[in-house]
Amino acid sequence: MTATFPPASFPGPGTTGADLTGITLTSVPAQATSGPGWTWSSAGGYAQITGAGATFSGYAIPAGGIYVKAPGVTVENCSVGGSYGIYVQSAGDSATISNCVVVTPGGGNACIAFEAGTQYGTVENCTLSGTGAGAGRITSGVVSNSADPLFTMTGCDVSWCKNCFENAQNPAGIINVSITGNYMHDLGFVALDHTDTLYLSYGIGGVISGNTLYNQLAESNVLLGTAMNPVPLAVTGNLLAGAGYTVQAGGPTGHITYSGPMQNLTFTGNFFSTLYYPDSGVYGPVENWGVPANTWSGNCWLDGPLAGQEIPEPAGDYTYQAPPAVPASGTPLANPFGVPCTVVVTAPAGCTLTAVTPTPNTVLIPPAGAASQVLVPGASMTAGASITLTYSGTTPTWTWTS
Repeated sequence: MTATFPPASFPGPGTTGADLTGITLTSVPAQATSGPGWTWSSAGGYAQITGAGATFSGYAIPAGGIYVKAPGVTVENCSVGGSYGIYVQSAGDSATISNCVVVTPGGGNACIAFEAGTQYGTVENCTLSGTGAGAGRITSGVVSNSADPLFTMTGCDVSWCKNCFENAQNPAGIINVSITGNYMHDLGFVALDHTDTLYLSYGIGGVISGNTLYNQLAESNVLLGTAMNPVPLAVTGNLLAGAGYTVQAGGPTGHITYSGPMQNLTFTGNFFSTLYYPDSGVYGPVENWGVPANTWSGNCWLDGPLAGQEIPEPAGDYTYQAPPAVPASGTPLANPFGVPCTVVVTAPAGCTLTAVTPTPNTVLIPPAGAASQVLVPGASMTAGASITLTYSGTTPTWTWTS
C-alpha cells in the first residue's frame, strides 16, 4: 500500500529558531541592571521579572539567566548564556518566550523550565542548546513540570540536549500540549543518559505535529512514551529518524505504577527516515506498541528502498503489568518486572516498620538471575533480589520505579 507522500520540506535549519539579526542587544548587567518590571539580582546572577504583564526585550545576559516571577510576562529578542537559562516560577502564568537564543552550559539544567503550578506557557521561534555533544549537553531544551491546560511550543531549533522536550510525570494532573513545527536534533550524551528527543511522561495529551525529530545516537528513542496515558495524544505528520527504536510506545520506565503501552495514542501520517540507520532506528521504527485504544495509520518510509510505502501497524507486543501489593509482614517478594526496579518504602500513620531487608528505605531489585544493587546513602553493595518488610499496624506503602 502506498501512503500519501510528505510535503516538500519539514522544519530544519533556516526555517526554525531565533533570528536576532539587526537587533541591538543591551548587555545585562554591564549596561543595564533594571527596567520596566525587572531588576538584576547581583547575588543570584539573574534578571528577575516581577512586574505582571512586563515585556523583557532586547537584552543579552552572557553569564546569567532570567527568572520569571509574575503572570503575563513576555521575554523576547534576547540572548541568554548562563547556567540558569530561563526559569518560569509558579507565579508565571501565561509566560511567552519568543525569538530568544538560550545556550546553557552542560549539566543538570534546562534552557527553559516551567515550574509546577505554571499554566499556558508558550515557547516560540527560539534557538535552544547546550554547548556540546558530551559534557556540554544539558538535561532539557524545554521542560514542563506543570499540569497545564495548554502548553505551546512552535518553530524552535533545539540541540545538544539529553531530552529536547520533556514533561514531568503527572498522576494528579494533565498537561495538554501543542508542539508543532520544531526542529530537534543532535542530542548530547554522557554516561548513563537515556537520551530522547521527546520524553513524554504519563499525563500528556494534545497534539505533536509537523516536527522534524532526530536522534543520531544508537540508543534510546526519538519519541519515548513512558507509560499508559489517561488522555488523548495525537502524533501526526512528523519526520522521525534514528535512535535504538525510533518510537518507544510505552514500557516499564518512569513509574512502574503506570507501566505498559501508551493508551489513547493516535499515531498517523508520520514519516520514518533512513538518515542514520537502514531501519530508521538501529532495531527498527517502533516497539512496545499497544493495540487497544490506539490508532496507527498512514505512517510510511520517507526514503530508502521502501520510500513511500506504508509501515504496517506493529503487533501489540506489550501489556500492562500492575505493581504488586505490599505482602504480609515477613513475607519476601521478588521483583516481578523484567527490569531492575527501585522500591521506596514509606510507613504511614499507624504503621510501625521494624525492618526492611535488605536495606532501609530504597532497594534496587533486578529481575531474576541478574546481579542486584542496594542503594544506601553514600554507598552501594550486592544483595538479594527480593525485599522483605516486617511491620505491625497499618500496612506500609511502596513506590516501584525503574
